[in-house]
Amino acid sequence: MRFPRIVPAFALVALAIGPACATLKAPPFEAPEAEIHGDVADLAWLVGRWTTDADDVEDDWYPAGDALFGASFQVNSGRTSTWGVRIVARDEQDHLVLRDMPEGAAPTPFVRSASADRAIRFTNPSNSFPKGISLARRDAGEVSRLGTRLADDKRSLERPMLLISSERAPALEQADLAFAAAVDARGTDAWVEVFDPEGGMESQGKRVQGAEAIRAAMAPLLSDRSRRLQWAPQWSGLSPAGDVGFTIGAWALRNHADGAWQTAATGSYVTLWRRQPDGSWKVLFDAGEDDPPPAQAPRP
Repeated sequence: MRFPRIVPAFALVALAIGPACATLKAPPFEAPEAEIHGDVADLAWLVGRWTTDADDVEDDWYPAGDALFGASFQVNSGRTSTWGVRIVARDEQDHLVLRDMPEGAAPTPFVRSASADRAIRFTNPSNSFPKGISLARRDAGEVSRLGTRLADDKRSLERPMLLISSERAPALEQADLAFAAAVDARGTDAWVEVFDPEGGMESQGKRVQGAEAIRAAMAPLLSDRSRRLQWAPQWSGLSPAGDVGFTIGAWALRNHADGAWQTAATGSYVTLWRRQPDGSWKVLFDAGEDDPPPAQAPRP
């Protein structure tokens, strides 16, 4: 969800005061440096672009905010046949959790159960398959390989991958910035219009799909023009087939009060894009994380 968990409270404010003056102009948004830090700093070894020897499966892992985002693609017959999103971050119970969203499904949480040098395991005993997701990196000279293992008590699926050079996708970054500018100018309508006909988003742990459902989810946040959701991409890339890709970046929510703009919340996001028949890009899936509030100074 590319907006804070406190959005229900904002919704009540929006209903109470109604839309503010549309002429308010928020200051430009500048994304912070995309550094891996916080609770996922120990997973820096996972960052990069990984592919199978056949170049038919790709996993991309990049940090933003206090989270680590993964975008995965599988290619068949020259097109992206399946895709998925994974987000690693701390949950509200202070557990390091991997949220798995294949094809943009509602997230399945896997909690870290073990970790070592360049290796980590996440488990969810109640899931049908897999019950565990293991990631481990091995380096031999200039060659780095990532082993991914999905398993339960009876079966396992293992996939060795090779670290290759990352290539950004300028067209997707431009599309993402245009998306941000349109939402900053027009609010909810612009948000809804950018989605692919089959596109969806994660909101409050559920998949939201369809124009009316997406509008209902975002209108409480975006309809009040004294409040602006702004963002910018920090990473991008295309699937091996080039027909689907991702942007990963940072967002900020700003409120206008007492004559000035103030930052109310910050976070990070991943957006998957699909190329349209006319060559343009539309949002296939959108999800994100809100940063934890800054620690308060102890009382004297």
